[in-house]
Amino acid sequence: MPAPKGHAPYPGCEKGGAPKLFTEEYLNELASKLEKWTDQNEDNIFIEKFCYDYGIHEQDIWIFNRENKKFSVAYSRLKTKQKFSICNGGLKRKFAHPMCALLLSCNHRMHMKTEQKLSGSDTDPVAIVMKEIDGSTKDLVKDEYNS
Repeated sequence: MPAPKGHAPYPGCEKGGAPKLFTEEYLNELASKLEKWTDQNEDNIFIEKFCYDYGIHEQDIWIFNRENKKFSVAYSRLKTKQKFSICNGGLKRKFAHPMCALLLSCNHRMHMKTEQKLSGSDTDPVAIVMKEIDGSTKDLVKDEYNS
């Protein structure tokens, strides 16, 4: 809500709009902490663990990511580390395959795809079905008209 006419803007609203919940200095400091935390241990790959360690609400991460370029870069770096750590852990059998597949599909848009091929000389599914029912449908139709 803007200040009344002739009144100085409220603190934090000098440029208009709602006041920012987090200052630029706080977000820059948090970005530095995230970078240090990411490099500190090879097992530090989940942003949820960072939030728990530093007493941050998990949903605020999206605000930080949107509002501060330095934090966005640090978060992107963590996501990259997470992706290759999960891939390497899955290849080296450090992590269970289903868990790796789940994390990669949810967090990194990597999905497993399977192909199914029809066996037999014909590869057209309609032709295969028609061959299987050929004759039997003719007999049903003939029997109905003949009786």
